[in-house]
Amino acid sequence: MKALPSRTLLAVALCLAASQVLAEITIGVDLPLTGPAAGLGIPCKKGLDFWPDSIAGEKIKLIVLDDMSDPGQASKNARRFISEDKVDLIIGSAVTPAAIAIAAIAAEGHTVQLAEAPLELAAGKDTWTFRLPQSTALMAAGIVEHMKQSGVKSFAFIGYSDAYGESWLKDITRIAGDAADRIEVQVHWETARVNCGRTPPRRSHGICRAAARALDPDAAEIILSLQSLPGIDIPSLSAALDRRCLVTHNVVT
Repeated sequence: MKALPSRTLLAVALCLAASQVLAEITIGVDLPLTGPAAGLGIPCKKGLDFWPDSIAGEKIKLIVLDDMSDPGQASKNARRFISEDKVDLIIGSAVTPAAIAIAAIAAEGHTVQLAEAPLELAAGKDTWTFRLPQSTALMAAGIVEHMKQSGVKSFAFIGYSDAYGESWLKDITRIAGDAADRIEVQVHWETARVNCGRTPPRRSHGICRAAARALDPDAAEIILSLQSLPGIDIPSLSAALDRRCLVTHNVVT
C-alpha cells in the first residue's frame, strides 16, 4: 500500500488539469457521519470547511455522503460517485472496512481513492488507492518500542472483528516477535475478535472488561485496537483491571 506525501490534493489537481481543461474538479467524499464510527467521520467533515474553493485555478465541487459506518453503504456511495456524479477523485472512508470496500469500486471504475483510514490491499488491487494515514505497522512499531523501554515482556490484545483489528493483530504480533528481547503476545482467540464497537456504550465497556479478564493474568499491558468505541472510559477500565491500557486510536470517548 502506498502512503501519500503532503500536498497530494494539489498534485492530483495538477495532473487532472494537465490532461484536460476542466470546468471544475468533482470530489466524492465518503465518511461515517452516523453509526459507531461517527466520532471519526464528523471531525473529517468539519475539516472540509477549511478547504479552498479552487486548486490550481480549478473550482472544487465536493459531494459528501454518509456511509453510516457500513462497508455495504460505502460501496453504494462509491458506485454513485463514479456512475452518477462522475467524480474525478474519491476521498474516504475514515474506517478501514469501508475504505477497503471503496477500494474495490475505485479500482473497477479506474478512479483515484484517497483512503482516510489505514488499510492494506493485496498487490494488484491497490493501483488506484492511496493511504493518507500511517500504516498500522508503523504505529505498532512505536508501541512495541515503548513496551521495550518500559520493560514489558508480555501484553494482551483486544480488537475489532474486522479488517482493522486483523491488521493490528498481524502487525503487532510480528513486530513484537521480531523485537531483540522478544515480547510475548497473549491473545485469547475469540477475545481478539470481540466485536466491541458494534454494541451500545455500556455493553461495550462490559465486553472489553470481560474480554481482558479472560486473558492471561500475567499480561502487563492491554492493547485496545479500537477505531471508535463510544462509552469506554479508559482510565477506569485500566484501574478496574489493574493493568495499563494502551489505545491505538485517538477517538475513544
